Amino acid sequence: MNKRIRASLGFLAKAATFVVIVSFVVYAPNASACSCDYLAYGFLGPYTSRLPANAVGIPWYVSTKAAHFRGEANWFVADESRFILEVLSEDQFVSIPLRIDVAQEFTTPVDTYMIYHIRPKDGGLKPGSTYRVSDQLEPERYGETYGDREVVVEIDHEPLSADTPLTIHIGMAKVGGFHVAASASCSEWLRVSHAKIAARLPGEFRKWEDQLLFRTIVDGEPWQVRRYLCSLVEPGRGWDGVAHDRIFAACEEPSFTPISPVITPGRHSVMIEARLPGTDIALQTEKRFVNLECSAR
Repeated sequence: MNKRIRASLGFLAKAATFVVIVSFVVYAPNASACSCDYLAYGFLGPYTSRLPANAVGIPWYVSTKAAHFRGEANWFVADESRFILEVLSEDQFVSIPLRIDVAQEFTTPVDTYMIYHIRPKDGGLKPGSTYRVSDQLEPERYGETYGDREVVVEIDHEPLSADTPLTIHIGMAKVGGFHVAASASCSEWLRVSHAKIAARLPGEFRKWEDQLLFRTIVDGEPWQVRRYLCSLVEPGRGWDGVAHDRIFAACEEPSFTPISPVITPGRHSVMIEARLPGTDIALQTEKRFVNLECSAR
């Protein structure tokens, strides 16, 4: 199958430095204000991906925070007329009728996303089939659609079971400085103790990671941090992308109002969950503990 030129450069998780440019952020180290003007919607995952046999549809999401900011703009409406669904038949894609199932909420500490599920009108996704779905709505401004406007998804014969093991890996804690989202100046520098964390599915199930919604839980509460107030983050993605996140504790009292959660140094519990969109399947890692201690300057 030939690859096509992407319609955009992807979300923050795919190209963090690009987001700072395209999200229309006005940022400087001593800036007194932050202006956000962006659209946050798109297909979950990369241009090509796979789904298990029990997936209900191909996920497409909308940020309710961005939708509220932009009012009743039709770019946030999951209308069937804006999409084209095709199935691969004898080496070519053939258009078929589609339907969009009722949206599912996915909430994070900084946003709430509506996840829609696009599927054939006459039934569900068929194992062994390959689908292509395209968003036909032109962006409001050139370059304003950050996710792919077309995706190709292959449906596997194997389902994702609720008892599939999910393991967590925690890196060594280190002390350093991070830019974190701030309410007034968009981003501020903060000295922190931080550790990388990652969730791992067994090898034969990792092919579905791009279509799962991951969530980090710290001390029993959902965790999501952003580098900038206007950062565009796909739902179910961490600081370092799919199934990879970063937790940190502030080593000093912030002189600004952080948007993301801030925890104090010490011992903290960490776990990660992974959900198959549109279903009640939620995998969870065991609870682990990490010591985030701040060394002397």
